[in-house]
Amino acid sequence: MSGIVLRDAGPDDAAGIARVHVEGWRTTYRGLVPDAYLDGLDEAGRAAHWRRGLPAKDGRHTIVALEMDDVVGFASGGPTRGKYGFDAEVYAIYLLSRVRRRGIGGRLMARMFARFRNDERKSAHLWVHVGNVAGEAFYRKLGGVPGLREDHTEPAPHTGVSYAWDRPGIERVAAMDRP
Repeated sequence: MSGIVLRDAGPDDAAGIARVHVEGWRTTYRGLVPDAYLDGLDEAGRAAHWRRGLPAKDGRHTIVALEMDDVVGFASGGPTRGKYGFDAEVYAIYLLSRVRRRGIGGRLMARMFARFRNDERKSAHLWVHVGNVAGEAFYRKLGGVPGLREDHTEPAPHTGVSYAWDRPGIERVAAMDRP
């Protein structure tokens, strides 16, 4: 895992984040989401979306994982987007397939939860596709508790399950953060 640096994302990271986002979807959700949707993902469009939102503000955070100045992963989160009773939400966390299982995802979650802790968030959650077995195992390992199940139509039809952390859970994950 040496050589991986985490830092706040800026507009210059948009293309790298988009590349990770698109590859992450294609490698994680193949078989769970229609192939036509995955094959139609547009890296340039995702880059434009990310460029408009960086640097993150209004309580939102986007953190990139860099290997030799190349974006290999990212996490974004902030105030919850729904009416589910949580203060914070991890909106997305993706890694290039070549760097998975090296502890980078855990580091990104720890850094995001450190931000939530500093923002005085009392609870956090995220949505994971039902059937994303590796994702669900990852969140359980970090102490996430599965709860709500909901059908979603965006960005592609799927059923999601919410994994949640209370304030002590946020503190436990945040405590794993390191420079």
